[in-house]
Amino acid sequence: MRKFVSNLIIEWCDQPQDGSVILFGQKATTPLSKTSLTPSRMSRDPWVVGSIPRSPPPVATLAIVDWMTRAPMSVLARNWIFHVHPRLLKLDGSQIRQQLVGSHPLCDDMCSLLMRRLGQIDAASSKDSKGKRWWKIMEPDFSQVIVLSNIDPLSVQSIHNQFISDAREFNPVTARMYVIPTQIEDCWCVYHFDMLEKCVHVLDPSAGTDGFSNRQLKLHQFVSDKLLTALFVCVKAFYDNWSCGTDGWTRRFPIIISENFKGSVKCATLFFTYIF
Repeated sequence: MRKFVSNLIIEWCDQPQDGSVILFGQKATTPLSKTSLTPSRMSRDPWVVGSIPRSPPPVATLAIVDWMTRAPMSVLARNWIFHVHPRLLKLDGSQIRQQLVGSHPLCDDMCSLLMRRLGQIDAASSKDSKGKRWWKIMEPDFSQVIVLSNIDPLSVQSIHNQFISDAREFNPVTARMYVIPTQIEDCWCVYHFDMLEKCVHVLDPSAGTDGFSNRQLKLHQFVSDKLLTALFVCVKAFYDNWSCGTDGWTRRFPIIISENFKGSVKCATLFFTYIF
């Protein structure tokens, strides 16, 4: 069944884009080519060097929420976001209001938008040496393709684009934390892959204040194993001179909330907070 779904998605992704739909992914047509990475130390702790961006003033946040709540539909119906790399991302104002201000579930495109913006903020805020990054923030295409549809990550163009653009913007071996968001059941969680300690930090707000159940532990073990394997499949396919491998990895399951709640928006807001 998984193979059938994988093939179906790939076939759909190969259909011509006429502007009426947003494709989740597109089959890669460019041949694989490796980038030779220069050996380098990992980036310094962003909290030590002062690379963590400041939070916006509360009054500014409230003003934005108030404006979006009152904005007319003629304004909300327009495309507010249109960005093509690493894949086409198109969102109108009503989607942004419903999911960030309202209580609608967070869709893949909105998660991609937030992760893309966090990556831009991280790059602009970095005070480390040029060409170094502490975080590599992946978009949810990576996890959704691998976990939900079991597609070969090397066959998807948006995943190609993410790894290829990395080598142009910074030296990937300097990134200590590879951050991968994933939607599991009705909640978004995030995995931090610590390349120095070889440890996967599982941040799941749905675990609540009591911690992870046996079912959640098994589920996250399964998902993180698949993501780890796929991550290094891509690393070996796109880069030379990468020393870290898949052996000897451990997991940590921190409790990250002080109160129990439900709602994908709150969960998403919480784990995005824990990225920075």
